[in-house]
Amino acid sequence: MYKTFEKFQINSKIEGCPCCVSKEDRFKLHSKELKELTDEDLSYYTFKAITTFGNPGDFKHFLPRIFELMATYEISVDTFVILGKLEKANWQIWSELEKESVRKFLLAWWSELNQEKQHYSFSEEFMEIYKIVDDLPLLLSNWIITSDSESVQNLSLLIVEDIKSILRGNKDYEALKQSDREYFISWLQDQQSKLSEAYNYFVEKHPESSWQIANAVNILKYDLKN
Repeated sequence: MYKTFEKFQINSKIEGCPCCVSKEDRFKLHSKELKELTDEDLSYYTFKAITTFGNPGDFKHFLPRIFELMATYEISVDTFVILGKLEKANWQIWSELEKESVRKFLLAWWSELNQEKQHYSFSEEFMEIYKIVDDLPLLLSNWIITSDSESVQNLSLLIVEDIKSILRGNKDYEALKQSDREYFISWLQDQQSKLSEAYNYFVEKHPESSWQIANAVNILKYDLKN
């Protein structure tokens, strides 16, 4: 992303609402090289970007570093706020190269995200990435379910906690298109055999963690058929 957005240089003075953007807030953005900016430097700007601090061009300058911090959980701004700024920046009319760079980054992050132990809102991150990538089959094809990774626990957690919301299209899943909701449910049902295999693995290797997988299997086996 750095290469794609390198043409957007930082302005000597980034405009902002005088009531909520101070000289110190501006100074932080100029205090270091882009790749060295931290949460302390960028979090306030990120939260206020475009609405009251800077313009879309400024946002494009900082975007690679903001995304980098987001993907490593080193920024104290929620994913939905960060990705929501793309809409504020009218990203739909960006160049094809810029849009593809955003999508590729998010898809790569998603491929890592679903394999890692989650400490944040997995469903929120999944849906926010979905809104931008706008290709559910592609996202799900990059969710590789294996017994010896966190992928199966993430899948089980999503089924146990979110299946009703997915079916009804409420809460975090309001943005799911009807056709994608049907595809998602079908895909989840297709994962039943993998979850059953994972359950056998966890019963033997990590019995204390097997209950959630068992619940997920039962939901797919019985609840979705009712």
